[in-house]
Amino acid sequence: MSTATAAFPSFNAEQALRLGRETFDIEAAALQGTGERLGAVFVQAVQRVLATSGRVIVMGMGKSGHVGRKIAATLASTGTPPGDPFAGGRGTGRPRHGTRGWPPACGA
Repeated sequence: MSTATAAFPSFNAEQALRLGRETFDIEAAALQGTGERLGAVFVQAVQRVLATSGRVIVMGMGKSGHVGRKIAATLASTGTPPGDPFAGGRGTGRPRHGTRGWPPACGA
């Protein structure tokens, strides 16, 4: 008997696997739905990011802030210099820099 099974004697491996698979199915369906809703707003956001000659400043509070940090990390990994107000970047924005709030104010 493993340590996990000993600590939880009513643990059911088959149920855990079933629930895990159901969870992934639900999340995959949600992502598929998000992809199907992409439209003009998404295209406009991409165009604005591409037209930005300076930093792309991604903002958000709470959960949106966590998503914004992940987007900023992705942009940084692709060579787009992010402006991160949580890392001392506050006040570094210039007119040529693009600012993006998350979720986008124009709807997503």
